[in-house]
Amino acid sequence: MIVVQLLANGILQQLVQPFAYGSALGIHPLAVLVTTIAGGALFGAAGLILAAPLTAAAVRISEDLARASASERGEDEPSTEPAPA
Repeated sequence: MIVVQLLANGILQQLVQPFAYGSALGIHPLAVLVTTIAGGALFGAAGLILAAPLTAAAVRISEDLARASASERGEDEPSTEPAPA
């Protein structure tokens, strides 16, 4: 029964889904896998469904906020280096 479960659902969920979601949402496949597992553990079926899209939305929002903050300071790109002391 374990072999059937791993072949039927394991390969699809652990290998194919993170790559498909990752490319569709624009986040790393490992992030998709980790957030899906965490979402399922914390929030059940709703967490499994919503974890990756909400993570992608949070990443996009933080990138937009960083870009807006950089444009207010007059920079072209957001700085990834620490500010000089």
